[in-house]
Amino acid sequence: MNKQKRNPGRRQKTSVIRILTGVLLGLLVILSFALFFAVAERRSTYANEYSYMIRALERGDYPEAAKMAMENEVQGVKSKEDTTEFGYFAAYYEASMLYSAYQKTGEKEKAAAQKKIMDENYGRLTEAELIRAADQLRD
Repeated sequence: MNKQKRNPGRRQKTSVIRILTGVLLGLLVILSFALFFAVAERRSTYANEYSYMIRALERGDYPEAAKMAMENEVQGVKSKEDTTEFGYFAAYYEASMLYSAYQKTGEKEKAAAQKKIMDENYGRLTEAELIRAADQLRD
């Protein structure tokens, strides 16, 4: 009791400090979430650039090139250069993988449908790199 008499406001100050600490920690958590979601949203609208897709093709990394094209399409973002043909290549690549799988399992009708998609998208390709990559997938 002697301590309370000597410092009657100490207990009250401790309560205020705890409340303020809780409020500050709450604000810090809220700001952290806001920052996280802002960064995640910014990243999700990043356009895969034409040069990255070409490099993936040059490395023979067709799945990566197709993935980048599909990401751009799904996110509705555009790169500086026109990457429309990469969308055709992505559709061609996907159809060629399915065609191969259906051929191996003997599902001729499904394979024929994928072959038709392949042919349609191959006909849309005009860039040499994409045609060369598509030709390698055919072999």
